[in-house]
Amino acid sequence: MARVIYGALVTALHGKIGGTVFQRNAYGHTAKNKANMVNPNSAMQESIKRAILQCTQHWSALLQSDRDAWDTYAAAYPQYAKFNPSARLSGYNVYLLRNINSYIFAGYTLDTPDIVSTVAPILAPTLHVVSPTDLELTWNATPSPLYVDCFIFSSPGCTGNRYIGKNSIRFVCGDTMGTGGKNMYDFYMATFNRCPGVGEKVYMEFLLFGDTTGAVYARQKFTLIIT
Repeated sequence: MARVIYGALVTALHGKIGGTVFQRNAYGHTAKNKANMVNPNSAMQESIKRAILQCTQHWSALLQSDRDAWDTYAAAYPQYAKFNPSARLSGYNVYLLRNINSYIFAGYTLDTPDIVSTVAPILAPTLHVVSPTDLELTWNATPSPLYVDCFIFSSPGCTGNRYIGKNSIRFVCGDTMGTGGKNMYDFYMATFNRCPGVGEKVYMEFLLFGDTTGAVYARQKFTLIIT
């Protein structure tokens, strides 16, 4: 989606031309490709709909002091719309961004954020077979993660030059990040019914967010060879 800035002669466009849709929303005038149909009843779509419903209802039930805390956090540590870096998110938007993700993958929401700064570490992850039932993920995070949690997504293992399709990516587990490693064996077995071995490759994504804050960071993506 692109943001459109009009001039003196053309001040607005609405509707569809070919495969491009022109519209106005809260972040200004936009042009975007006509969306491909998405199965509205897929498991993930159902999870997203439940999460949105749960989070919006939960926001309505929050104390005003909790809502004020989200506004304070959003003002103190600004986050911006994904497709418009100049559009600062409100406290309500930050609440939804943080909690829809945590509700989908971990089944909980954060009512009141701590008004503290968190920093997203840069990861350089590795996967190493320690034993037949121990596949150790090492974060190699810089700087060391402090008050940062992570949702881990991965493809199943594959060999050689086989293409890893994005549709094969699954949520594997969540974790409070630390300086040590994490045994991924049981999580791969539960998700894919097998654990990748030495020489195989996996595609992984890491979604980092504040443990007790409203921070949500861009996903870090890697293709890893298991050693």
